[in-house]
Amino acid sequence: MAKQLVVNITDIHEDDTLLVGNKGAQLGEMMRAGFPLQKGFIITTNAHRQFMQENKLEEKITHLINTIHVADAKSLNKSSKIIKEYIMQGNMSEELVSAVFKAYVKLGGVLQEPAVSVTYSECSEDSNVLAGQPQKYVYGRGEATLLLHMKEAWAALFDTQAIRYFHEKQNKHRVHIALLVQKLIEPEKTGKIFTINPTTTDKKTLIIEALYGTDEFVSQKKIACDRYEVDKTSCTIGEKNVTIQTIMLERTGLRSKKLTVPAAKRKQHKINDRQILQLAKLGIKLEKQYYFPQEIDWAMEKNTIIITNTKPLTSQPVIKPLAKHPVIYTEKPIQTVTKVFLHSDNRKAFTQFATTYVDGVILDGNDVLANMKMQRDCERNRATACGNL
Repeated sequence: MAKQLVVNITDIHEDDTLLVGNKGAQLGEMMRAGFPLQKGFIITTNAHRQFMQENKLEEKITHLINTIHVADAKSLNKSSKIIKEYIMQGNMSEELVSAVFKAYVKLGGVLQEPAVSVTYSECSEDSNVLAGQPQKYVYGRGEATLLLHMKEAWAALFDTQAIRYFHEKQNKHRVHIALLVQKLIEPEKTGKIFTINPTTTDKKTLIIEALYGTDEFVSQKKIACDRYEVDKTSCTIGEKNVTIQTIMLERTGLRSKKLTVPAAKRKQHKINDRQILQLAKLGIKLEKQYYFPQEIDWAMEKNTIIITNTKPLTSQPVIKPLAKHPVIYTEKPIQTVTKVFLHSDNRKAFTQFATTYVDGVILDGNDVLANMKMQRDCERNRATACGNL
């Protein structure tokens, strides 16, 4: 595999990290372990190296970096622009173009032009170059667009921060990075799996979050997710905390469209018991695979679960109140209302934003606080806010 320019994820092995990057190596390992993943391939570090050498870009870039005044922002910006232009004007070999086209066609068939994402799969040695840069995803459709995005990704390595680093390290700009190309999925539902409870750090409990459509509205704090608890020892479902979702973001190809969730679906569970347990088993398996608690992103396309990302759960997420929090109801007994949807000691925020069902009766935040004072010894099957406010 040492000379390959393009590698399918299914063909990646443990010792290929320098060729396919850390992300590519991880996906290859997960694929071999039987996890359901997006289709994709890696444009290897060999491809990047070949492109730079055949266009004699490394010599040009070396000369330019050696003459930069790093303390001068204007000089840095000008040099960055020139280097990016060098790369965008470079030519790819027929060998590389052919390899990329063949891999791309396999993602969608001969007559299809599947929408894909392109992002970095860096090696450990590239971490200083990419430090501070957000994980960049570029989306496109068609072979010509894919080739353009490859150049754009390589050119983006030479921003002003990276050039300053290259100048300080002297000739360390000969970094060759792999690119991950994956077919975009069109999920009906998405969510997360936390293989320990991120609020209580209970290692015996796994948390699954779910919502309709893609998850952009969650990061924008416009909607909240359903939340399901699973006992990892017995693999049994515990609490089911269901939010009423009125809007969703649907992806079709390269486009995302805001939709209104049909009234009949708003109060329904986003996923059923079988799917909850399927996700729980995948989470447990991933935790065993990496010997560490995981935060896992998943999607469901045509009722098929796909793992889109996993990373170590190294810190406790901060769950903040939403500007307009949806109604939430709880089917199973719960310890605290705040644990369901608001991890906050802000009493004012709680009374302003919280709305919950308690045994089928709608209570607002003030009702819940009153209930908390009256019922320190909470009855089973009754949602209260004891102890957290």
